[in-house]
Amino acid sequence: MRKKTEKKAFSFFLMPGKSVVRKDLEDVISRIVSGLKVWGERRAEFTEIPFSFGETEHPDLLMGVPKALGNPEAGLSSVSKAVDTVVILPGENAAWDRDLAAVLKNPSLNVLAIVRANRILGSNGTTDPEEWLMLEEVIKDSVRKWLRRSGLKKEEDISKAVNWKASLSEDAGEQGYTSLFADPSTRRMAREVKEAILTLKDDAKAVEESRKPVPLSVSADGRKEVFSCMEGRENWPSEKRRIPAILLLGESGTGKTLLARWIGSALLPGEGTFTRVNISAMQKSLIDGELFGAVQGAYTDLTHDTPGLFLSNVGKTVFLDEIGDMDSACQTRLLTFLDDGLVSPMGWHGKPFSAPLIIVAATNRPVREWIASGNPSFREDLFYRFDCVISLPPLRERRKDMRLLVSLSLQEEEVNPGYLEGNGIRRISLDAIEALEKMDFPGNFRELRIKLKRACSAARREGGTTLSLRHLFYE
Repeated sequence: MRKKTEKKAFSFFLMPGKSVVRKDLEDVISRIVSGLKVWGERRAEFTEIPFSFGETEHPDLLMGVPKALGNPEAGLSSVSKAVDTVVILPGENAAWDRDLAAVLKNPSLNVLAIVRANRILGSNGTTDPEEWLMLEEVIKDSVRKWLRRSGLKKEEDISKAVNWKASLSEDAGEQGYTSLFADPSTRRMAREVKEAILTLKDDAKAVEESRKPVPLSVSADGRKEVFSCMEGRENWPSEKRRIPAILLLGESGTGKTLLARWIGSALLPGEGTFTRVNISAMQKSLIDGELFGAVQGAYTDLTHDTPGLFLSNVGKTVFLDEIGDMDSACQTRLLTFLDDGLVSPMGWHGKPFSAPLIIVAATNRPVREWIASGNPSFREDLFYRFDCVISLPPLRERRKDMRLLVSLSLQEEEVNPGYLEGNGIRRISLDAIEALEKMDFPGNFRELRIKLKRACSAARREGGTTLSLRHLFYE
């Protein structure tokens, strides 16, 4: 590198070869730079930055073909710090030769990308979208590094409005299930959910038609009596049916409850048609009575008939959360219920009652692994009673959704108080976004929201409106 120039602009140093014309490279870079500048406020950090092409002692981004980059006369061996470099392969089938190997081994070159010339300098203006976007991303990141290094911009200046990915309307609900469908695991889950809804659509219609309130009478001494009023009542419109059931599997915080509500509203829409119960929060000795009901005196202190969850929600959706914590005896009762849709309350000696409804169950336990290994914690025959089993991916498998989830979460009142009224945190720095993308979230989406909520509180305590990297690590 020959002459030293004063650093007043972001500098590109181009080293084309015989088959790569310098002017063509300059045109490509100019198109990318122009594209960065036209996005206005959302990419404000690019709008006033000067760019230069020239030979400088310390370029900000070096681009060239392997033969030129490996030329000792280029003076790269004298550079004390590795230069960000993009390697341009000169042909469609350019060989992985000694020149390229020498570039990759050179400690003075920090190779960020390898692109093929004909893919970014295509004839008739055609380009390969993947390689073009890769080159654009490298230039973007290099410019931002230069802005920080040069002191022209502070962290807060290189930021985005919190709704940069998508705007959350005021009447929207929680966004845990939202996805860009860019990750294979999310696309698979979405397909499984839709297939489950289509599979159970006819069953759901029959369940809805059977909806009836639980009858109740009061005896002379004031005791509530349920089951004597229900004798002879048939809820199913025709013959007995199996209970339509869906099982959701996924780690804690992956959005099982949100998805269960979504499925419930898709199959049985309307207010009051979804009931959730957490099995792990119930006393094990009382689960049977809570689900299937019990007659007065069936256990100590029970002074009246209680219909239980299933009979109380005929024609509706019941969500059994943490079903993996259900003991074996109750699992046996549940699988029988899924088979015939009949409920026999504790202490009841008459004919069982039909209770048509939809069951959505969920667990964070590894039930597939338990069944495969013969672990008796979850009955294999119960597992196979479910019509559909859907696995929810953890956040580590939804990396391409991370920016969308961050953007939408920061627009929720619970996470970012005051945002909907025009207050709260309005922007998030790129450093903070990139840090969030690299973090592990064992608690998945729930943990991400808590992290953002605490960071927003830290930023507000400083009196700022931009969430920065330091706010993510405040205790």
